[in-house]
Formats: sequence, C-alpha cells, structure tokens
Amino acid sequence: MPVATEPEIGTSVKTSLTLIVIGGVAVGAVAAFVVPWQWLPDAHLWHGATAPWISTSRRSDMEAFAQVRRYLGWTNYALVLILLGWCALTRAGSRLMSWLMSWLPGPWPLRTALGAASITLATTIMTLPIAWWQHARALQVGLSTQSATEWFRDLALSWLVDAGTTAVVLVLVVGFARRWPQRWPLPLAAAVAAATLALSMAYPLLIEPLFNRFTPLPQGALRSAITELAERQGVRIREVLVADASRRTTALNAYVSGIGSTRRVVLYDTLVKDLPPDQAEVVVAHELAHARNHDVAWGTALGAVGSIAGVGLLGLLLSRRWLLARSCAHGSGDPRVVPLVIFLISAGSLAVSPAQNLVSRAMETRADVESLQATSDFEGFRRMQATLCDKSWCDPAPPALAQFWFGSHPTTQERIGLANDLEGE
Repeated sequence: MPVATEPEIGTSVKTSLTLIVIGGVAVGAVAAFVVPWQWLPDAHLWHGATAPWISTSRRSDMEAFAQVRRYLGWTNYALVLILLGWCALTRAGSRLMSWLMSWLPGPWPLRTALGAASITLATTIMTLPIAWWQHARALQVGLSTQSATEWFRDLALSWLVDAGTTAVVLVLVVGFARRWPQRWPLPLAAAVAAATLALSMAYPLLIEPLFNRFTPLPQGALRSAITELAERQGVRIREVLVADASRRTTALNAYVSGIGSTRRVVLYDTLVKDLPPDQAEVVVAHELAHARNHDVAWGTALGAVGSIAGVGLLGLLLSRRWLLARSCAHGSGDPRVVPLVIFLISAGSLAVSPAQNLVSRAMETRADVESLQATSDFEGFRRMQATLCDKSWCDPAPPALAQFWFGSHPTTQERIGLANDLEGE
C-alpha cells in the first residue's frame, strides 16, 4: 500500500473528533455507574490519623526512603519524556530516527516493530542508573532480596513485555494508516479496546508467570478463614494462589487479577508467612470485596472505552502536518512516525494518571469499607495497614501532589483514619 503523503485533514479530524466524543461520553457513563465516588478519601476528616505502632524514628526513616524513591521516579519520567521528545520533535533527533528507520531491514511491519523496540531499549538503558540506584537502596534497607542477576533478568523480561506491546501498537497504527489513510483511527480504536479487554483476561496466564511462580494456598486455618469469608461476602472464588514474591522482596501484598474464568486472588508468600492470621484475614476480605464488585472488570472496561478517546486524540494530533514534519514522517502510515507516536502515548498516559488513580482510590476505599464490615476487626485493620506500610517502606502520608498524581491507593494515614471513623459510627 502506498504511504499517504498529504492527508486530507478534514476527513481525519472528523473521524478523530467523533471518537473523542464517543469515548468521552462512554467513560463518563461507565464511571458514573461503577465508581463508588462517595468513598473517595476525605483528606480533611482523616488527615490526623496516625499509626502508633510505627515509632517516630522509624517513620522518619520510611519518609526519607520514600522521598528518595519518589524523586528518582519523577526523574525517571522526566528523562523518558525528554528523550522521546528529542527523538520525535527536534531536528537532530528526528533526523537520527529517520536514518534509523531507513537503515532497519525488512518490510514496513518489521521496520516499525524494530524501531519501536529500539526506542524502548534506549529509554531502558538511559534510565538504568536510576533503576539500579533504586534497587541498591532497596537492598540496603532490606526491602529487596534479589541478586544482581535476578534483578537484570526481571529488567530484561519487563523490557521484552514493554517492547512487544509497543511494537504491536505501532504496527497497528502504521498498518491501519496505510490501509485506510483517512479513517485509520476508527479500526485502531476498535482493536485497542478489544486488546485491552483480552489482555486483562490473559494477563494472569501470560504475563504474571514470567515473574512469579504460583501455588495453591495450602489447607489450614487461613484457607478455611478465606473460604468462610468468601461465603459471607457472596464471592465465588475458584482458587487462592500464593506467589513466591519472597525471592524478590520482603514487602507484603495481595491482589485480584483476571476477568471471568481467569480471575484469581493472589497472596504474596511473605504475607502468608509474616502477617498474623487475623490481619491476613482482613487483607483477604479486602481482595474479596474487589472480586465481589468486579473492580478489575470494570476498571478494564473504563480503560477500553478510555482508549477510544485516546486513539481519537492521537488521530487528531497526527493529522497536523506541522507535527508530522517535525518527525520527518510523510504521514501516519510512514514508519518514521514511530518516535512521535511513542512520545504522544507516553505523555498522554502520564497526563491521565490523576484520573485513573482517582478511580482506583475510590475502589480501594470501598474495598476497605467492605472488608471492615465483613470482619468487624478495626484494630486488626489498623495494625495491618501499619505493618504493610512498614514492610513496604512506604510514606504514611505522602505530599498532596504525589498522592494526587501517582497514588493508586489511599495513604496509610487515610486508611487508618477511615477505620477510626467507621468504628465511631
């Protein structure tokens, strides 16, 4: 298929604007229906809550560690965006990328995929010192248990997953733009939405086993307690699995993943081993609340319809001739558009993080409420939150901006405050 050299701006804009409107309305409708907005953390009401089980000196150490980790994370984001912006928007960077894309062998799908993988590799290498510094610091405080070999293995696997996903998306963008130069955002939006749903279902089967081994939770008091909790909460669970997280970290965690037949509750082996049974029961009650409310499925649905609006915005931006010219691309069907698309997706993902995390915090708070209602163990909940924060070296009350932008869960201080508030009712 020939590459479109002069896109018909009017047609592509109409298609993109239609997708933005449809996706935006769908996001609003789904969010209004499934997100428990009434349970968003009340920072004013709960701000004064404390965890008396964490000493002042220990809390200071945790806050200092979290602050360094936070600054390193922000630096990582900045460096990635600067590199991608340089490759996509500067004269020197776009010429270098244009040369790279022309030098890569094979037909356009292969060149597109290799170009995407090369850029993700470049960002990984550039941020490697920061990632290693974070790992070394985690080793120093006892949070990480990984050897250098194991750490580099996980890094390589993460890059392979990232590179593969990015390559598929870029091949779809370029391929659809070559086949339907004026309406490519329409099939791309459908493909991305479908892939979002499929990946959420397949994630426990395809991605998670790359990083952890999973075994059924052995028979015993905890399993019996979980079974009873599930019956009381009206949750049907096929299996509760234990992940061998201890070969990587000393942190305690549990989560629900998958949709439908792939849905499962996963406990870290560190949690099973180190957390008292009453506190572990509260953790499981929280995860069962997620399962009962289908939070993973609804979160995936929000992501799928949100991707429709995102593709529309991408199409709108790529319809601008001046922006394509900055990247030396002749059109959206030119493989040289790869750096620009990756930059726009990365910047867009960072921009929508506050909205995504707002939804997540509301769902997490509802799960906290329902776990307290199911167990009535307010003291166990408070101690559990303090223990999880302590073991993870978290900041019990991070800065407001950091929590707003990157906080997927209520702070430890907020969660303890919630328990205090509910107990007083």
